[in-house]
Amino acid sequence: MPLASLSSATAVPQSASPSQGLAATDPSGTSFSSPPTEPLLSFFLEEGSSEEDVDTFTLMQLQPHIEALEGFAPLMTRVIQHSIHERSQLVLMFLRRHIASSGATGDRNLYASRNNLLTTPASDRDSQKSSTRVIQELNDAIDQIKAKVMALEMSKQESALVDKNVLQRVHELVEILQKSMDVLWELLVEFKLKYQKQQDQVFVDGYSQLVESVVQKLQIKKLELRKTVYDPDTILKLSVIRDQLDALEQQLQRQASENSELVEQYRSAGKDFNDIVQAYTEVKERIETVQDDIRRLF
Repeated sequence: MPLASLSSATAVPQSASPSQGLAATDPSGTSFSSPPTEPLLSFFLEEGSSEEDVDTFTLMQLQPHIEALEGFAPLMTRVIQHSIHERSQLVLMFLRRHIASSGATGDRNLYASRNNLLTTPASDRDSQKSSTRVIQELNDAIDQIKAKVMALEMSKQESALVDKNVLQRVHELVEILQKSMDVLWELLVEFKLKYQKQQDQVFVDGYSQLVESVVQKLQIKKLELRKTVYDPDTILKLSVIRDQLDALEQQLQRQASENSELVEQYRSAGKDFNDIVQAYTEVKERIETVQDDIRRLF
């Protein structure tokens, strides 16, 4: 910020006491207080003070601020510029008050000092050149401060631009990730519903064919076993056995038929048949008992 704009933008209260510090407020809301002004006024009112002494005093006052500017943030730079402006305004204010409050003696002393400055010899001119050089150095320091402030502002803008680009890239990456997730989901659905189903069907078909081939092989083994077991001699013997079994079956069927006829005849005899059977059974038991007694006797 230029010093001229600071001078025009900042107003100094006229009611401030010379023996007290002047309070100032930074645009960020931070309050600062200037040092007491009595030593400054006494410095300017001392007899024999020259412009070189004023410049030396100003340089001494500004030197700590200039040395502390290296690496400061823009806020601290603005605070220092504000402090410089306050001090310059204090000098002007105290000079005006001194001129207004002093009498003719003070006016004559000031006019004499001014005439002495106008009629200075070559040595005084050298001191003026030295003062001009000091002022030029101060201006150079202020220009360097301005350049650093501009560099910091540019760095801040570049950092904001980088943050914006990073945020944009993050949004792009998030969109790409979302699309990738959608594609992955579609692939999973297709795999589960289509590819996996096809693979399962292929497995079932292959397994079914394998089972069928195993069954066919078992049938072949069964036929081969029959062919091995049932040779012509075995078949002939089995035929004879089958004929014998058939003849025995027919005989048993005839006997069963005869027995069935006898049972029917017995049933047709009625109640007397049962009595005869019971009497026959009793007689047979008596005969067996008598035979047993005879065997015992002999």
